[in-house]
Amino acid sequence: MLFSVRPFRGHLHPLIPMARAFRSAGHEVAVAAAEDVIPVVTGAGLPWLPAGQNPRERYEAFPGEDPDYGYQAVRAKVADLLEIAMEQFWPDVVIREPTDLAPAIAAEVTGAVNVIYGLAHFIPAQSWFILGADETISALRRDYGLAEDPDLDSLYRDLYLSVLPPPFERAHRLPVPAVQRLRYTPWDGDLKPPAPAPVKDGGRPTVLVTLGTVYNTHSDLFSRFLEALATEPVDVVCTLGALAEGAD
Repeated sequence: MLFSVRPFRGHLHPLIPMARAFRSAGHEVAVAAAEDVIPVVTGAGLPWLPAGQNPRERYEAFPGEDPDYGYQAVRAKVADLLEIAMEQFWPDVVIREPTDLAPAIAAEVTGAVNVIYGLAHFIPAQSWFILGADETISALRRDYGLAEDPDLDSLYRDLYLSVLPPPFERAHRLPVPAVQRLRYTPWDGDLKPPAPAPVKDGGRPTVLVTLGTVYNTHSDLFSRFLEALATEPVDVVCTLGALAEGAD
C-alpha cells in the first residue's frame, strides 16, 4: 500500500489511521510525500519516501508556473513515484488524497489499484478543468503512452473512499465506479489531547476561527478575524496550526 499525499498536515492526518491499520494487518505500507511532512509520517511509525515538492517551494523557484497543477510540478512527482516503484516499493494499491493528481498517473503506469481517500466533499472532474489541470493530465498521459482521457475518468477509476456522511454530500450519486463509505477516524498525533474548555452558560454561540494548515502562515489574518469578533456576543475558539507565525 503506497499512500500519496501533498505535503499539508490537513491532507495527511486523515490518512494516518488507515495506513497504520493496514500495517498492523500485515501489509507493507509507505507514505510518499515531500520532506515537509517527514516528522509527521515517521512520528506515526510509518516509512516515508520522498516524492514531490511543497508548492510554496516550486512557486519561489518557478514563479511563472502553477505550483500546484502545472505540468512541471505534477510531472516531477509522477517521476518520483515511478522511481519509488522501480527501485524501492512496487505498490499493489496506491491510496491518494483527492488533490494529489500525480499518483493517479503513476498507479495507471504501474498497474496498481487507484484509490481516492475523500477528505471532504467530492471534487468533480469539472474542477480540474477550471484549474487547468486537464491540460497537465493530458500531456502526462501522452508522455507515458497512456490512452487519451478527455473527460478525466481515469482520475476516478477503481475506488473512492468516502468519510463524509451522505446527507452532507452535494452529489446524490458520486460519479465513480465504486464507493466505500467509512467512518472518519481523527488523528492529530499520539499525544493525549488537552482537556476541553469548560462550556459557559448563557447560550452564547461558539465561533471557530481557522485558516486550516495551508493558508495559516500570516498571523495578521487571525488578528483581523479576532478583532472583528471582539465585540460580538460569542465565544471564540481559534486554531493556529504548527506553521502559523507566532503560533508558539
